[in-house]
Amino acid sequence: MLYPSVRQQSSGSTAFAVVTIIVAKLLLLHLMGRPFSCNCGVVTLWQGGLDPSQNSQQFADHYSLLHAGFGMILIQWLAWMRPHWRFSDLLVVVVASSAIWEIMENTPLIIARFGMLGSDLHYSGDSLLNSLGDTIFVLAGAVLAMKLSRLATLVLVTTIEITVYLLIGDSILFGMFRFFAGSTMGHA
Repeated sequence: MLYPSVRQQSSGSTAFAVVTIIVAKLLLLHLMGRPFSCNCGVVTLWQGGLDPSQNSQQFADHYSLLHAGFGMILIQWLAWMRPHWRFSDLLVVVVASSAIWEIMENTPLIIARFGMLGSDLHYSGDSLLNSLGDTIFVLAGAVLAMKLSRLATLVLVTTIEITVYLLIGDSILFGMFRFFAGSTMGHA
């Protein structure tokens, strides 16, 4: 680990906390009416095409890579802000942050907002399977980033952003720009 001040001790309750957060998120999304998987009748591990009926419905897609990048940036920032926290505590915060985003992202308001400003990918919210995959990718990105320097993480996340943008015309930064630029344009 490249962060010597981040404590390595891991509590036995970390896995329990992570699983509890993920299960609570999935339960809440289920109560919000999110489907378990794609209504198209097909379940796959990877959705590489831009099929509107399967976007954000399968376990992983191009956005999963962006979630991994989010996990990388978030844990690096947390380790910098809270260098004396245990690695396990950082992971719990990362998972909680992912859960909060997944719940917000699947509210009717955000789904409609992304649909209005969309990148022609016809976003209609995540399936539970996709939301689970997104959180696993966030966790994987966080674990990977703790083995990398800040510069290496920044280069990798930038590469992911550019690559995904070139592949599907969307990325975290571009999506945020559309979201906020559309907000200000709509109120002008």
